[in-house]
Amino acid sequence: MNKFMKFSSLVIIIGFLLGACTAPSTTNNIAGAGSSSTEIPKPDTAQAGDDILYLNLTWHQHQPLYYKDENGVYTRPWVRVHATKDYYDMAAMIKPYPNVKMTINLTPVLIKQLDDFTENGAKDYYWVLSEKSASDLTEEEKDFLLTRFFDANWDNIIGRFPRYKELLDMRDQTTTVEIPGGTAIPSLQDAIAAPVYEQLDWQHSVIDLMKLLGLDGSLEGRRTLASTLGCVAEDNTELNSCLYQAILANAGRSTSPETETVSIFTEQDYRDLQVWFNLAWIDPDFLSQSPLKELVTKGRDFTEEDKKILFGEVRKIMAEVIPIHKELQDSGQIQVITTPYAHPILPLIYNTDIAAVGNPAAELPERFSWPNDAIFHLQKSVEIYTNHFGQAPVGLWPGEGAVSEDIVPLVAKAGYQFMQTGELVLAQSLDIGSFTRDSAETVQEADQLYRPYYVVAPTGEKVAVFFRDLVLSDKLGFTYSQTPGEQAAVDLMQRLENIRNELKKEGVSGPHIVSIILDGENAWEYYPNDGKAFLNAIYRMLNESTTIKMVTPSEYLALYPEQQELDYLFPGAWFSANYDTWIGEPEETEAWNYLGRVRDFLAKYNLQHVRQAPSAEALAQAEDYMYLAEGSDWFWWYGADQSSGVDEYFDTGFRALLAKVYESLGEPVPAFINVPIIPKMPENPAQPLSGTSTPLIDGVVSDKEWFTAAVYPVTAYSGIQSLAYTMDGKNLYLKIEYDPAQKTIAGGGVYLNIPSAKVSYPFAHTPENPESKLLGIGATHLFQWDDQGMQAYIAAKNGWESTSVENSVLASGNGVIEMSIPLTSFGEISAGDDIGFVVVTQPDGDLLPQSGPGRILLPDLGLSELILQVNDPEKDDHGPGTYTYPTDAVFSAQNFDVESFTVSADAAYLIFTFQFFGEVPNPWGSGNNLSLQTLDVYVDKDPGQGTGSRLLLPGRNAALSAGNGWEFMVWAEGWTPGIYAPDPENGEPKALNMTYKLIVDQAKKTVTLRVPKEAFGEGDPATWGYAAMVLSQDGYPSTGVWRVRDIQATNAQWKFGGAPDDVNHTRIIDLVWSAEDTPTQEEILGTYPSSAGPIETLGADDFAQIPLLLVK
Repeated sequence: MNKFMKFSSLVIIIGFLLGACTAPSTTNNIAGAGSSSTEIPKPDTAQAGDDILYLNLTWHQHQPLYYKDENGVYTRPWVRVHATKDYYDMAAMIKPYPNVKMTINLTPVLIKQLDDFTENGAKDYYWVLSEKSASDLTEEEKDFLLTRFFDANWDNIIGRFPRYKELLDMRDQTTTVEIPGGTAIPSLQDAIAAPVYEQLDWQHSVIDLMKLLGLDGSLEGRRTLASTLGCVAEDNTELNSCLYQAILANAGRSTSPETETVSIFTEQDYRDLQVWFNLAWIDPDFLSQSPLKELVTKGRDFTEEDKKILFGEVRKIMAEVIPIHKELQDSGQIQVITTPYAHPILPLIYNTDIAAVGNPAAELPERFSWPNDAIFHLQKSVEIYTNHFGQAPVGLWPGEGAVSEDIVPLVAKAGYQFMQTGELVLAQSLDIGSFTRDSAETVQEADQLYRPYYVVAPTGEKVAVFFRDLVLSDKLGFTYSQTPGEQAAVDLMQRLENIRNELKKEGVSGPHIVSIILDGENAWEYYPNDGKAFLNAIYRMLNESTTIKMVTPSEYLALYPEQQELDYLFPGAWFSANYDTWIGEPEETEAWNYLGRVRDFLAKYNLQHVRQAPSAEALAQAEDYMYLAEGSDWFWWYGADQSSGVDEYFDTGFRALLAKVYESLGEPVPAFINVPIIPKMPENPAQPLSGTSTPLIDGVVSDKEWFTAAVYPVTAYSGIQSLAYTMDGKNLYLKIEYDPAQKTIAGGGVYLNIPSAKVSYPFAHTPENPESKLLGIGATHLFQWDDQGMQAYIAAKNGWESTSVENSVLASGNGVIEMSIPLTSFGEISAGDDIGFVVVTQPDGDLLPQSGPGRILLPDLGLSELILQVNDPEKDDHGPGTYTYPTDAVFSAQNFDVESFTVSADAAYLIFTFQFFGEVPNPWGSGNNLSLQTLDVYVDKDPGQGTGSRLLLPGRNAALSAGNGWEFMVWAEGWTPGIYAPDPENGEPKALNMTYKLIVDQAKKTVTLRVPKEAFGEGDPATWGYAAMVLSQDGYPSTGVWRVRDIQATNAQWKFGGAPDDVNHTRIIDLVWSAEDTPTQEEILGTYPSSAGPIETLGADDFAQIPLLLVK
């Protein structure tokens, strides 16, 4: 998925790194034009007389519902700052271009919050804190300013203003000073803000942690610091373990009374920061006008009076957002559309079971099906829109573009005439899998994509549906931010002309319309100067074009009411033919179940009428909170597929809305709502699990027995020293060490969260006081022990139910408790499962590990059969022998250097495992923990028979050797992993509507792909051929390249070096190939007929020939 960020509140967390992740060279080739050309493409004489190509440009403006604190102040500023920087200007700036027509989607939840600011005088906490006199700021408030008031793109927003940039540099210089006699440990938070931190395994290694903090990590340095911190250890392992925990506990703090943290910020610096955060988040056009121009010119030494001027202008700009949209809609230059009330995934509100259509393997919650709620969301959106714009809406952007057959009659009955969604939905609806593109990224099924279709309900209602061009939309949303504005605009115009030419080549008659639909507020902070150069250039070119005509969807349907009908509308969203981002993972399941429980409760009041509300107003308020909780934004952040870095904030907001349902009705809030859905962050063991072992459970400590165990030191509870676990193919083993002179442990419980279990429970088993102790995880299994032995329990909806456990062993000795729990008692488990666990000791109720749950990434415990193993040479991560790494610090030695590759299988999965010599870091926050590397595995089910496709995925610039061809391939990367098969008609790779499990184990430096066997069809994997390779992921690839990084003559920040001067050299960094086989990797990848011609003219024989790996 290409939607890497959603809200600007995440800028400081992922935005800076994302820019690094995907920053391309501005010399990348663009579609059909030279890399530096800014000449507007002109159609030839024949083209000029042909049909016009229409363009539907839709900007989606939305923010989630941010919750308020106890003082009624919004806890986040993003509605306000996007209003002043984006919402007004994105509409107003097209006024000088009369031929530019566009569509803007304003969501009801956004309008609701804008109204609160403009009509009720609402403020956000950043606003309140900015207005406070700098002389009155508390230390806590100063810390907040230093932490959060740089939440903006450091280059394109902060970097534009010298004083703001100066303050940022000063913030980074805020330091811990040492007074003789003490040792100071710098702040961990400050250290991880530096770009270098991601190449250090500081979460597992004490040496890397010390490097991160600038401390001496030598053995002597560790011993000295350990002594200072009070660590007493008998050997180096114990020293490292104790020191690691002590450093984490003291990071950013003084280690003696003689040291202190000193900020170099003065009162005036804080005041300037209060002004600049808010001033920088205002559109450049406003900043060029009085009175804000004078503040920008002043630059520093602001006064409290300057703040009044600033926030007076903020109020004025926000008050004009809705009016400018109404003005331009009334004049016919824009069309304003809207979204169901709370921005829900409407098909899932109708029935969550539909998620299984797009992903049969999705984990589904208890069925949530409230069609009446779906109807309300539509009706409420019509009401809000009509009240603001004086007319009823006709266009709908369903939340996240989520559509299905079920919602069509509801949408039509609400009065909507059209809606919009993504091209992948259309591809599945037409049963073509996906749209194919040539090397210039021009869709080859142009006649099918570039038109609206009617979807007709069984009762006769019909709604037109427009489908967005995914690639063009993402060019605006992401890629063009790294290209000079004029050049990017030329590229977009050329791509539109390419589509016209493709339609002519297909010999189809018009009309046709290209739909470019994307977020309208989030992209621009990644463009220089808020994207002004690009936007003005593209609007100017479109305004003057004689072949590309901008229209709104309603205008197009009025011109051409006769359109084709779809037999079936596949359920999916704007970037996926499924709803996987909002449903299907354990956290999402839990959230839907929370929602369902509260909705069932509310139904007793508003549907079943078995309970009486205190008043009609109270019931209406409860219903409103319920509908707001049904919004998609909460579910976006649950699960591993999206991460904001502050997911807990959205979890809190979601549960607060659910609590308000009960409070509105005067009912007590049930305990489950106070239980976070997002568990605590796991505590990293000081010593990670390094292998399996089978300790003797006898209550006697033996270092060798537990040598490979994961170890969690304990300092929070007096007397408990450590918790450890290890495992083998039969059992999980745990060990607690404690000092019996300080601590009595009479029993306790081991709580686990097994992913396959359907029910979890968040409270410890305390029959005398139920729901009194939160575990920090939703546990599914409990193994409780005392001096009588061990008893097993499984989670039920309202507590723990007793079950049996056989062959468990428990032993205790002097300060040691050891136990083994059979893996068979966990239910269904498989390698790669992420199992959370906690231990609660009795009688004191101590919770171990101490700072968060433990994590067991279940290894392959011998349950699979090895089919193929290849040991790859070390330091051959140089492609044909000449490639060199990019220069940016996120790339560290041997990141792409494969040590071994295995193929194995169990009853349900074919398993591919890559072992690396170097680290497998996640510097850009991928949801599956894979950022730098791209892994390709190609499967030829009948080697030597010449079937399948020889060419590898676009941009790999390699092909299977003659006589071989792949029938299936697995593409592993951080954002768009998938399973592909060649199209039977043209050989183009097509995505299968099937998912697989991708497991990154950073400690072991492995990436495992567990692919359902059904993806490959029938056959014996031992008779198949395989090709496996490693490339570098790039979110801004060159034209026609599927998300892998370029190789050029000389390496640069984001590009590999060492490429020859041709167009068909491979982008493979390390090919899985044994040193014992011939030819060598270098010969394989370096042998091909070098070409300078257009790459689209080259065939399989024009690239490096990749031999298959065969079972010997």
